[in-house]
Amino acid sequence: MTFSDVMKSWTNQAGFPVISVIIDSSNNLAVFSQMMYTTNGEVDMERTWAVPIFTSLVGSNVSKTIWLEGKENVSVDLKSLNGQYSAEDVLIANHLSYGYYRVMYDDAHWARIADVIRTDKEQIPVLSRISIICDVLEFHGQGLISDSLYDTVTSAWNGEMSQEESWAWEECATGFRNIKSKNHRYRI
Repeated sequence: MTFSDVMKSWTNQAGFPVISVIIDSSNNLAVFSQMMYTTNGEVDMERTWAVPIFTSLVGSNVSKTIWLEGKENVSVDLKSLNGQYSAEDVLIANHLSYGYYRVMYDDAHWARIADVIRTDKEQIPVLSRISIICDVLEFHGQGLISDSLYDTVTSAWNGEMSQEESWAWEECATGFRNIKSKNHRYRI
């Protein structure tokens, strides 16, 4: 796939994807898929993007990019991410928030991410934690995750958020209305 092909998938159509990540720890696999993200319920199942999925295992300095093209699922051997993998490892997709997409993990993996945040959130870079906050708030607001899962993930912070996390929580929870209503030098 050429650079031109990648860019056309983003510039010749509106919207952006939500990336689904399903972890199969027993087989050391992560399965990635995409679909158009929408808030009005009308999903165009034919719309896809060439998506670079930036991945990392929690606590690792190694990041790997996985390309997702079209409607086909991509299965990745989790050992290929940094040479080793154990069932306790936790995958983060959209590492450092490099990508323009939302990430929906399977429920069990959301809970594992919450466990890491609860015990030692610094293992996950702050930009990745901000993406997690915004994705969870958005998915819950759209009814895409249960109240129970929302509570599991959001309670992991135990009221202890960095300034960046607090700002992200406030802005994501209000649909960025606070930024839009203030006289900022940046225009949204």
